[in-house]
Amino acid sequence: MDTKVAVFEQKNESKSPLGSLIFVGMGILHPSIPLFLKLLFFKAHFRLDRVLISGLVIITAASIGLLNSSLIAMGSWFYLGIFVLYHKQIKSEKTLYSVIPLFSWFSVSLFLGFMFPVWDEGELRIGFYGGEPNFTGFYLLIFALSLFQRNMNKIGYCVIAFAALITLSRTAFVAGILIFIMKEYLPRKGIKKFFYLVVPVVFLGGLAIYFNIFDSTGYVFGYKRLYQFNDSSSLERVSLIVEWSSLLFSDGLYFLIGYPPEIINDFYSHHLVVHNSFILRAVTTGIIYTAIIVFIAFRILPREVFVILMVYCLLLHTLLSLPLIVILALLFGNRKRIFK
Repeated sequence: MDTKVAVFEQKNESKSPLGSLIFVGMGILHPSIPLFLKLLFFKAHFRLDRVLISGLVIITAASIGLLNSSLIAMGSWFYLGIFVLYHKQIKSEKTLYSVIPLFSWFSVSLFLGFMFPVWDEGELRIGFYGGEPNFTGFYLLIFALSLFQRNMNKIGYCVIAFAALITLSRTAFVAGILIFIMKEYLPRKGIKKFFYLVVPVVFLGGLAIYFNIFDSTGYVFGYKRLYQFNDSSSLERVSLIVEWSSLLFSDGLYFLIGYPPEIINDFYSHHLVVHNSFILRAVTTGIIYTAIIVFIAFRILPREVFVILMVYCLLLHTLLSLPLIVILALLFGNRKRIFK
């Protein structure tokens, strides 16, 4: 590909802006809305076995909803039934859409975020308008990966740096470094080159620990929070993970199918929400559904996107969502790899 061609277009991309509009609103709009609009345009030719399996999943959804009285669990299994029904159409959608509409949407939303910022703990952190900075970092890194897929490497790295600087998100900072490693060292450079990277990083990290650079008390502000992993905010998240894990394992049946809303609400009234998508998803819909969703993400997302999603799921909530996973798969044209 000639990298001097128009910045956001390439020959195998769809030039039609209509298909690309499904990504407008990403980061703010619930992904189920554009996904269902997209499914309406798929050709409705369903194999009998898919219809039967989809029906079985939907019956399972109703049964679980009756057992734990949870509309969230029921709706999540319903999404899975729809995914089974449309699985072939989703997997066969190989179009690599233009990212111009997504770029335009992110630009407008970030501009409004700059104009009407929200102060977090007395600190200015920029995110999408109406959104949370940590989630903004996630979507900007996904956008960066879509740029790498189109061989716009320099712009991709600029987006990664921009995401960390405006959101002051440690997760964005660490995930950005991970993207750099996956792109520059793992695919082509080999283990030897990766070893040359790891040794100096470990050495410098040891020096930083020796000189107490990472020592912190209280809440850390400014750019120091990008490398301070043991401040009060981080320790609180670890504490919440332990507390919500105790709820998750407190009942065998609900561990499998998800807890009733009244139990979750009562627990939430005494604790903050856990910043871990795996635990929160398992509490609300059960470990069985959670494992299925992770498996689907592994199967349909590019490996690099899957890794970044899993990293963010360890530190943020509500990201382990089937509609979001499908939308991301469509954004990357159902490719298996980005960095080759």
